Amino acid sequence: MKKLLFVLAAAALFASCGGRDYYFAEEQSYTYNDPEAEFDTLSYAVGMNLGLNVSLNYGEAGMTIEPLKEAFTAEINKRDIDHDFLDANREVLNKFSDECMRPYMLAKRMAMFSRDTVKKELPALFNDEYTAERIATALGHDMAQYIRNTMSKVNLHYLFQAMDDAMKVENQSVIDDNMRLTTMQLQKVMQAYYGTELPKELDKFSKEWLRGVAKRGDVEMFAVGADTLYYRIENPGSELRPAKDYDTISFRFEGYTCRGILFESTAKRASEVREQIAKVQADTTMAEDKRAERIAKLEEQVLSTEQPTIPLVQFRIPGATEAMKKIGVGGEITVWMPAELAYGARGNRAVLPNEAIVMHIELKDVKPGVDIPKPIMKPRKPIEPKSIQVAPAK
Repeated sequence: MKKLLFVLAAAALFASCGGRDYYFAEEQSYTYNDPEAEFDTLSYAVGMNLGLNVSLNYGEAGMTIEPLKEAFTAEINKRDIDHDFLDANREVLNKFSDECMRPYMLAKRMAMFSRDTVKKELPALFNDEYTAERIATALGHDMAQYIRNTMSKVNLHYLFQAMDDAMKVENQSVIDDNMRLTTMQLQKVMQAYYGTELPKELDKFSKEWLRGVAKRGDVEMFAVGADTLYYRIENPGSELRPAKDYDTISFRFEGYTCRGILFESTAKRASEVREQIAKVQADTTMAEDKRAERIAKLEEQVLSTEQPTIPLVQFRIPGATEAMKKIGVGGEITVWMPAELAYGARGNRAVLPNEAIVMHIELKDVKPGVDIPKPIMKPRKPIEPKSIQVAPAK
């Protein structure tokens, strides 16, 4: 298999709501543990997907699966989720990836394609700070959060069985010999669940959540085409409001899934750029003029990410553009929207297919614009058929 489905990318983050009530859906448990149940292909496929990533990326360096399974079990069974802990755990994995994993994988790749007959020793993947046990534990918590975020309904018995089987796999060429599913079956099972079953469940789940939001005493609604937006004006702002598609708006916002996962935030974007500035400032290998130039560009980027300025039409979430017309400069609005007015049937990063979302938007400025007129197509003159001269018969 050329590419495993699960990638340990930046996990979706939960965040403080600043005292605002977004009426998120209640946490639910999607896992169970039943050794007597019939073989469950989804549970095994999810465990196979996770386990192969561990085996093929970390197994050669000496990681064992037990600390991961213990952390996974502890995390998935938590009744109250510690979002601060999960954020810190994700930061540990990010730093480990930057400082240890990338150099290790680069050396491994270079050794693979080297023509040198003498096999060079790879650098150590783990060290005193990032021990194999610490990283396995961090991966266990992160993977459990991945299961929660993707709403995977799995039997832990078969999930762990697949992980154990995966740890016996030494390279991709022997995967099918060691697992109860082939790589082709793995892909089909995962695609069937995430591509068909989960979107159907999310559609039902999201509509039920929105019906609950609609019953809140401080929530109003208005129709947008065949769909309905639910909103709460926190601050109406001034009389100057965006009205046309090409009005230029300056804004800040944060967006959450109906399950409370922060998927986008202008403040978070700006914070990430500031972290890049700190890294550049600490980089002693960079020339002074290059450092100053790089920092100046990043500081400009902070301003453009913390408070973007774009034509209203470029805010490509229909529910958000309609909601912003309800407030003026200085105003704030919270809007709950169905998937049809958000990211639709495809989803977007942490937003699952057919998932409803909630956004909080602050409108900082509006500059009236002029709609770009559609080009007027002049009717073409009909083409008159040319007469055809036929030579007389001889």
